[in-house]
Amino acid sequence: MENITYTIDGNNIRSLDEFWHEFSQKLNVPQPHKKTLDTLAEYVQTAPGTMGKRILVVWKNHDVSKKQLGYTATIQYYSTQLQQCHHSEVLALHKELTRAKRKNTALFDAIVETVRQNANTSIEMRLE
Repeated sequence: MENITYTIDGNNIRSLDEFWHEFSQKLNVPQPHKKTLDTLAEYVQTAPGTMGKRILVVWKNHDVSKKQLGYTATIQYYSTQLQQCHHSEVLALHKELTRAKRKNTALFDAIVETVRQNANTSIEMRLE
């Protein structure tokens, strides 16, 4: 099995949109139309183009992103999603927003958790 390492730079990531830009550019995959945590989960579950490869995504300077993608960014993310979502998604998003508020979740942590919990066995993420 081929091992491939991609490095994303936290100095370039201050929002979920910027995460998607950096992630898709470095992994050479198209940016999705909807740049959401659900889309990220779907991507790492299916991992198109990874057949026969083991992918390591190294997030260098992650501490810079972590400061920018804190609790306030989480609340803004879910609030925006609630305004733009289909009515069938409202309840689920409200639950996620409530959970994020209760746990004081940073958007950075939600991104990392999404990758780690949904990645198939060919993708992993390391923070540096």
